Amino acid sequence: MLDTSFVLITCAYNAGEYIDECIRSCNIQGPDVGHILIDDCSTDDTYERMQKYPAQNRVILRTNKRTRTPGFLQQKLTKEIIKNPNAIVAVVDGDDKLLPDAVKVVRERIQDNWMFCSNYSIGKNKYYKVRKSKLPDFSTNIRDQGYKFDHFRGWRKHLSDRVNPRDFFTKENKLMGAGSDVPYMYAMLEMAGKDRAIHIDDVLYHYNIYNPINDHKVNYKEQHDAVINTRGIDPYDTI
Repeated sequence: MLDTSFVLITCAYNAGEYIDECIRSCNIQGPDVGHILIDDCSTDDTYERMQKYPAQNRVILRTNKRTRTPGFLQQKLTKEIIKNPNAIVAVVDGDDKLLPDAVKVVRERIQDNWMFCSNYSIGKNKYYKVRKSKLPDFSTNIRDQGYKFDHFRGWRKHLSDRVNPRDFFTKENKLMGAGSDVPYMYAMLEMAGKDRAIHIDDVLYHYNIYNPINDHKVNYKEQHDAVINTRGIDPYDTI
Protein backbone atom coordinates (compact mmCIF):
# COMPACT_ATOMS: atom_id res chain seq x y z
CA MET A 1 0.00 0.00 0.00
CA LEU A 2 1.05 3.59 -0.63
CA ASP A 3 0.23 6.34 1.85
CA THR A 4 1.79 9.32 0.08
CA SER A 5 -0.07 12.47 -0.98
CA PHE A 6 1.14 12.26 -4.61
CA VAL A 7 1.40 9.06 -6.67
CA LEU A 8 2.61 8.64 -10.25
CA ILE A 9 1.27 5.68 -12.21
CA THR A 10 3.02 4.23 -15.26
CA CYS A 11 1.40 1.55 -17.40
CA ALA A 12 4.07 0.52 -19.91
CA TYR A 13 3.93 -1.67 -23.01
CA ASN A 14 7.18 -2.56 -24.82
CA ALA A 15 8.85 0.56 -23.45
CA GLY A 16 12.22 -1.05 -22.74
CA GLU A 17 14.06 1.54 -24.81
CA TYR A 18 12.57 4.40 -22.80
CA ILE A 19 11.52 3.13 -19.37
CA ASP A 20 14.79 3.94 -17.57
CA GLU A 21 14.56 7.61 -18.48
CA CYS A 22 10.88 7.63 -17.54
CA ILE A 23 11.54 6.14 -14.10
CA ARG A 24 14.49 8.44 -13.42
CA SER A 25 12.34 11.48 -14.26
CA CYS A 26 9.80 10.27 -11.69
CA ASN A 27 12.36 9.42 -9.01
CA ILE A 28 13.66 12.99 -8.86
CA GLN A 29 10.22 14.46 -8.11
CA GLY A 30 10.77 13.99 -4.38
CA PRO A 31 11.18 11.34 -1.67
CA ASP A 32 7.48 11.57 -0.75
CA VAL A 33 6.17 10.87 -4.28
CA GLY A 34 4.92 7.32 -4.81
CA HIS A 35 5.21 5.43 -8.09
CA ILE A 36 3.15 2.48 -9.34
CA LEU A 37 4.95 0.73 -12.21
CA ILE A 38 2.89 -1.67 -14.34
CA ASP A 39 4.26 -3.84 -17.11
CA ASP A 40 1.20 -4.23 -19.37
CA CYS A 41 1.79 -7.36 -21.51
CA SER A 42 5.22 -6.32 -22.80
CA THR A 43 7.15 -8.74 -24.98
CA ASP A 44 10.48 -6.91 -24.66
CA ASP A 45 12.62 -6.28 -21.56
CA THR A 46 10.37 -3.61 -19.99
CA TYR A 47 9.65 -5.68 -16.88
CA GLU A 48 13.30 -6.68 -16.39
CA ARG A 49 14.31 -3.02 -16.57
CA MET A 50 11.62 -2.08 -14.06
CA GLN A 51 13.00 -4.67 -11.66
CA LYS A 52 16.32 -2.79 -11.51
CA TYR A 53 14.54 -0.22 -9.35
CA PRO A 54 13.94 -2.00 -6.04
CA ALA A 55 10.48 -1.85 -4.56
CA GLN A 56 10.38 0.28 -1.45
CA ASN A 57 7.87 2.17 0.64
CA ARG A 58 7.06 4.50 -2.24
CA VAL A 59 7.54 2.25 -5.32
CA ILE A 60 5.28 -0.67 -6.24
CA LEU A 61 5.79 -2.95 -9.24
CA ARG A 62 3.04 -4.97 -10.93
CA THR A 63 2.79 -6.99 -14.14
CA ASN A 64 -0.21 -7.87 -16.32
CA LYS A 65 0.08 -10.93 -18.59
CA ARG A 66 -3.49 -11.07 -19.90
CA THR A 67 -4.93 -8.31 -22.10
CA ARG A 68 -3.53 -4.81 -22.56
CA THR A 69 -5.89 -2.42 -20.83
CA PRO A 70 -4.15 0.62 -19.32
CA GLY A 71 -7.25 2.52 -18.18
CA PHE A 72 -8.71 -0.47 -16.35
CA LEU A 73 -5.38 -1.19 -14.65
CA GLN A 74 -4.94 2.43 -13.60
CA GLN A 75 -8.32 2.43 -11.89
CA LYS A 76 -7.97 -1.03 -10.33
CA LEU A 77 -4.53 -0.44 -8.85
CA THR A 78 -5.30 3.12 -7.74
CA LYS A 79 -8.19 1.74 -5.74
CA GLU A 80 -6.24 -1.22 -4.31
CA ILE A 81 -2.88 0.37 -3.54
CA ILE A 82 -3.36 4.05 -2.62
CA LYS A 83 -4.64 4.62 0.91
CA ASN A 84 -5.12 8.40 1.01
CA PRO A 85 -8.50 9.31 -0.60
CA ASN A 86 -7.25 12.83 -1.32
CA ALA A 87 -3.93 11.73 -2.84
CA ILE A 88 -3.20 13.18 -6.28
CA VAL A 89 -2.68 10.43 -8.86
CA ALA A 90 -1.02 11.36 -12.17
CA VAL A 91 -0.24 9.40 -15.33
CA VAL A 92 3.26 9.11 -16.83
CA ASP A 93 3.45 6.84 -19.87
CA GLY A 94 6.39 4.45 -19.99
CA ASP A 95 7.93 6.03 -23.10
CA ASP A 96 7.56 9.62 -21.85
CA LYS A 97 9.15 11.65 -19.05
CA LEU A 98 8.39 14.37 -16.52
CA LEU A 99 10.17 17.68 -16.31
CA PRO A 100 12.12 18.03 -13.04
CA ASP A 101 9.66 20.34 -11.25
CA ALA A 102 6.40 18.79 -12.52
CA VAL A 103 5.07 17.52 -9.20
CA LYS A 104 6.17 20.66 -7.37
CA VAL A 105 4.21 22.86 -9.80
CA VAL A 106 1.07 20.73 -9.54
CA ARG A 107 1.19 20.78 -5.76
CA GLU A 108 1.47 24.57 -5.79
CA ARG A 109 -1.38 25.09 -8.26
CA ILE A 110 -3.97 22.42 -7.55
CA GLN A 111 -5.04 23.73 -4.12
CA ASP A 112 -8.47 22.17 -3.34
CA ASN A 113 -9.25 21.18 -6.94
CA TRP A 114 -9.79 17.55 -7.88
CA MET A 115 -8.34 17.25 -11.41
CA PHE A 116 -5.63 18.92 -13.47
CA CYS A 117 -4.03 18.82 -16.88
CA SER A 118 -1.03 20.77 -18.16
CA ASN A 119 0.92 21.56 -21.30
CA TYR A 120 3.64 19.33 -22.71
CA SER A 121 6.48 19.32 -25.21
CA ILE A 122 7.27 17.18 -28.24
CA GLY A 123 10.41 16.99 -30.37
CA LYS A 124 14.01 15.88 -30.15
CA ASN A 125 17.22 17.46 -28.87
CA LYS A 126 16.80 21.26 -28.85
CA TYR A 127 13.88 21.29 -31.28
CA TYR A 128 11.00 21.20 -28.85
CA LYS A 129 7.49 22.41 -29.56
CA VAL A 130 4.83 23.13 -26.96
CA ARG A 131 1.47 21.42 -27.17
CA LYS A 132 -1.48 22.58 -25.08
CA SER A 133 -3.87 20.32 -23.27
CA LYS A 134 -7.39 21.54 -22.66
CA LEU A 135 -10.29 21.19 -20.26
CA PRO A 136 -13.63 20.32 -21.84
CA ASP A 137 -16.52 22.75 -22.16
CA PHE A 138 -18.62 21.75 -19.18
CA SER A 139 -21.68 23.65 -20.45
CA THR A 140 -22.49 20.76 -22.79
CA ASN A 141 -22.01 16.97 -22.92
CA ILE A 142 -18.26 16.50 -22.64
CA ARG A 143 -18.46 13.00 -24.13
CA ASP A 144 -19.36 14.53 -27.50
CA GLN A 145 -16.23 16.70 -27.50
CA GLY A 146 -12.75 15.96 -28.79
CA TYR A 147 -10.47 14.57 -26.09
CA LYS A 148 -7.79 17.11 -25.20
CA PHE A 149 -7.25 16.29 -21.50
CA ASP A 150 -3.70 15.19 -22.24
CA HIS A 151 -0.26 14.92 -20.62
CA PHE A 152 0.45 15.69 -17.74
CA ARG A 153 -2.96 14.88 -16.14
CA GLY A 154 -4.17 13.68 -12.78
CA TRP A 155 -7.00 13.33 -10.28
CA ARG A 156 -7.84 12.86 -6.62
CA LYS A 157 -7.98 9.21 -5.64
CA HIS A 158 -11.56 9.43 -4.32
CA LEU A 159 -12.80 10.22 -7.83
CA SER A 160 -11.21 7.05 -9.20
CA ASP A 161 -12.92 4.97 -6.50
CA ARG A 162 -16.33 6.08 -7.79
CA VAL A 163 -15.81 5.04 -11.41
CA ASN A 164 -17.82 1.95 -12.37
CA PRO A 165 -15.44 -0.78 -13.66
CA ARG A 166 -18.10 -1.68 -16.23
CA ASP A 167 -17.18 1.54 -18.07
CA PHE A 168 -14.05 -0.21 -19.33
CA PHE A 169 -16.06 -2.85 -21.20
CA THR A 170 -17.74 -2.60 -24.60
CA LYS A 171 -21.38 -3.49 -25.22
CA GLU A 172 -20.08 -6.88 -26.36
CA ASN A 173 -18.53 -7.31 -22.89
CA LYS A 174 -14.98 -6.96 -24.21
CA LEU A 175 -12.40 -5.21 -22.05
CA MET A 176 -11.10 -2.12 -23.87
CA GLY A 177 -7.40 -1.82 -24.67
CA ALA A 178 -6.07 1.28 -26.45
CA GLY A 179 -8.17 4.27 -25.47
CA SER A 180 -9.43 2.64 -22.29
CA ASP A 181 -8.41 5.71 -20.30
CA VAL A 182 -11.02 7.80 -22.16
CA PRO A 183 -14.12 6.58 -20.25
CA TYR A 184 -12.09 6.81 -17.04
CA MET A 185 -11.13 10.46 -17.55
CA TYR A 186 -14.57 11.55 -18.76
CA ALA A 187 -16.24 9.98 -15.72
CA MET A 188 -13.90 11.75 -13.29
CA LEU A 189 -14.15 15.05 -15.16
CA GLU A 190 -17.95 14.88 -14.95
CA MET A 191 -17.78 14.21 -11.21
CA ALA A 192 -15.29 17.04 -10.67
CA GLY A 193 -17.17 19.54 -12.84
CA LYS A 194 -16.02 22.94 -14.00
CA ASP A 195 -15.37 24.18 -10.45
CA ARG A 196 -12.98 21.37 -9.47
CA ALA A 197 -10.87 20.87 -12.62
CA ILE A 198 -8.02 23.16 -13.66
CA HIS A 199 -5.60 23.63 -16.53
CA ILE A 200 -1.99 24.43 -15.59
CA ASP A 201 -0.41 26.57 -18.28
CA ASP A 202 3.09 25.18 -17.75
CA VAL A 203 5.05 22.60 -19.71
CA LEU A 204 5.48 19.75 -17.21
CA TYR A 205 5.85 16.69 -19.44
CA HIS A 206 7.66 15.48 -22.53
CA TYR A 207 5.63 13.32 -24.90
CA ASN A 208 7.57 10.83 -27.01
CA ILE A 209 5.60 11.29 -30.21
CA TYR A 210 8.33 9.47 -32.19
CA ASN A 211 7.79 6.06 -30.59
CA PRO A 212 6.77 3.91 -33.61
CA ILE A 213 4.33 1.81 -31.56
CA ASN A 214 2.32 4.72 -30.13
CA ASP A 215 -1.30 3.63 -29.98
CA HIS A 216 -2.46 6.49 -32.19
CA LYS A 217 -0.18 5.06 -34.91
CA VAL A 218 -0.87 1.33 -34.66
CA ASN A 219 -4.12 1.04 -32.68
CA TYR A 220 -6.08 4.00 -33.98
CA LYS A 221 -9.25 1.96 -34.60
CA GLU A 222 -9.17 0.65 -31.03
CA GLN A 223 -8.85 4.20 -29.72
CA HIS A 224 -11.67 5.40 -31.97
CA ASP A 225 -13.93 2.54 -30.87
CA ALA A 226 -13.23 3.39 -27.22
CA VAL A 227 -14.40 6.98 -27.82
CA ILE A 228 -17.60 5.75 -29.53
CA ASN A 229 -18.25 3.32 -26.69
CA THR A 230 -17.71 6.08 -24.12
CA ARG A 231 -20.41 8.20 -25.73
CA GLY A 232 -22.91 5.44 -25.00
CA ILE A 233 -22.24 5.51 -21.24
CA ASP A 234 -24.57 7.60 -19.10
CA PRO A 235 -22.79 10.73 -17.82
CA TYR A 236 -21.88 10.95 -14.14
CA ASP A 237 -23.40 13.58 -11.87
CA THR A 238 -21.15 16.33 -10.56
CA ILE A 239 -20.35 15.72 -6.91
